[in-house]
Amino acid sequence: SAHDYLSVPLDVPLAEQMHIVYKQAKRVVMIHDGKEKIVWTTKDTIGEMLDEKEIPYKKEDYLSVSLEASVENDLTFVFETGKQVVFKDGLNKEKIVWTVQDTLEAFMREQRIQLSELDRVETPQGVLRDGQIISIIRVEIKEIKETKALSYGTVQQKDEKLPVGQKQVIQKGQEGQAVARYTVLYEN
Repeated sequence: SAHDYLSVPLDVPLAEQMHIVYKQAKRVVMIHDGKEKIVWTTKDTIGEMLDEKEIPYKKEDYLSVSLEASVENDLTFVFETGKQVVFKDGLNKEKIVWTVQDTLEAFMREQRIQLSELDRVETPQGVLRDGQIISIIRVEIKEIKETKALSYGTVQQKDEKLPVGQKQVIQKGQEGQAVARYTVLYEN
């Protein structure tokens, strides 16, 4: 077939002691980033096949077989292109992370990221793209209690039974307390 390898063109006349190499092509099914692609090759390994077809790959990509794996007829393998994302979790420093995950949810599972009920992710939902920034805001609620001293006041009443100018304490005052409670929301 057109995919096979022949060391000399078919229209070259045969000669005595002529050396001819023929290699039959093998059909390989590559599922590349979710899309199935049929590849015909005469190469011996997956790495050689990718080079022959000029399909770039890097160590951060995911291959379900090794680059050194032998090419067999009707071999099926998965090839996911790695994406570089910038990841910031709360107050932690930004870090660059390679992933082959397509969604934010899958990336969070892969990285074993747990969110509390109040935490939020400031990243568009949907498909992850190379170079995307994923930022997690860690949210915490705390109750703060403040106690303030309250001074007591004086209430004066006229009493006609007392001589003029004389005062009598009926009830002694005490300092009071006002307790204020605040709910404070902290982010990172």
